[in-house]
Amino acid sequence: MQRNSYKRVQGRCQPKPRNSPAGRRVKRAMHTLLPALLLVIFGQVFRVTLLVRKRDVSAFAAIDILNAITILLLFFGLLLLLTPKGGLVLRKSISSPLRFFMVYFVLCGISALWSGEWSFTIFRTAQLLVNTVLMCWIMHEMKDLKTALLALIRFAAIWLVCGVLGKMRLVGFSFFIRDNASACVAAMGLVLVLGAWKEVIVRPRKLLLPGAVFVFGLLSGLSAAANVSAIFGVSLVVAGIRHKSALFVQILTAVAVVGIGWSVVQSGVFNEWLMPGKTQAQIATLHGRTDMWKRYYRGIQKRPILGYGFPVGEKRARVLEDGTRFGAASAHNSIIGVAINTGVVGLVIMVLATMQMLLATNVSLSVGRAGGITMVAVMATAFLNSLSYPVVGSHWNWPTTVIQGVAGIGLCYVWLPQGKKGRKGRKSEMLKRGNTESQNAEKLKC
Repeated sequence: MQRNSYKRVQGRCQPKPRNSPAGRRVKRAMHTLLPALLLVIFGQVFRVTLLVRKRDVSAFAAIDILNAITILLLFFGLLLLLTPKGGLVLRKSISSPLRFFMVYFVLCGISALWSGEWSFTIFRTAQLLVNTVLMCWIMHEMKDLKTALLALIRFAAIWLVCGVLGKMRLVGFSFFIRDNASACVAAMGLVLVLGAWKEVIVRPRKLLLPGAVFVFGLLSGLSAAANVSAIFGVSLVVAGIRHKSALFVQILTAVAVVGIGWSVVQSGVFNEWLMPGKTQAQIATLHGRTDMWKRYYRGIQKRPILGYGFPVGEKRARVLEDGTRFGAASAHNSIIGVAINTGVVGLVIMVLATMQMLLATNVSLSVGRAGGITMVAVMATAFLNSLSYPVVGSHWNWPTTVIQGVAGIGLCYVWLPQGKKGRKGRKSEMLKRGNTESQNAEKLKC
């Protein structure tokens, strides 16, 4: 969809008319802030990839020089949100299908009252909020849907290279680095590439190099969860291209593919490819995760309503057989992570947030807007991978930035505007706009 049509559909994103002198000044100011936005996001990604270091889990709240860099970048990001454009994007996010995620961020911040590490909780909550809004802002600064999607693909490829190099700095040079984070980004990146090629019609030559980077990351990461989630996401894209107006058919097809794949895994036929380097015992226990989840479950039972505080619960609430607590860097499962951090209340909010995003995307698909299939596929890939390596529901990590960018694309180019009209008026407006965009798409194809 071209930028001009986006202006008409999402006109509320612009504070001034495009061709007025004031509008031109706002536009110039927006473009001067784009390097600052990229500095905040890329600086944090470089910090946790190229400058990653090992330290004891018990020191998760300690501040050193590297953490100080992250805090300064976050403070700079907060200043950007205080600008008129930053406030506009924040308000737009609150009134969009992202509103329940914003509610969850508020709950995470409030959990500082009982987390026992209030400063760490506030820092991690602010990091999630700021990075989400900044990624939405960056996606809005792109020319159109095609440019935004291609930019996110290239960003993800750069971040993946940084993640691989950072892992090699720790473990030594090797083709197989066994990194869940890199493999997760590679899985989401492959789905983005396929969706951009088949749905948004991005030229294949622009996707060749990022696609090769994602294939390398998936092969070198040796992550079973990433392999399975990549298959899941690709199957969603393929099914969605054939049944653009039937989200249920897409999900049903993908579930069937995953079910068949799981049966094949249980038979052990393709374990060397799907789960490389894993023994049958490791596959049965998910490399020890099931034992850890049982211990976390005992911790959840002690504080089921509000949890232990974000994200302190994951790091301190793992209960051993003798009743003592032992920390871990992550719960390795988004559902358990949300439950241990923010309890049942947090789980309910996250379920509502996910459902609202899916429903908004399905409405966009029903009126023929491009990008919805790719969004659903990437979201499904991220959520499935989060059952082993949390991309959503836990504290920010560099793979989270990819799904934040996808949310930004949905906010600016895919989801229909959330107006104050009645349901009937909105529906007729959606259908009218969807028909116009479908006609424009047909003209472009011709």
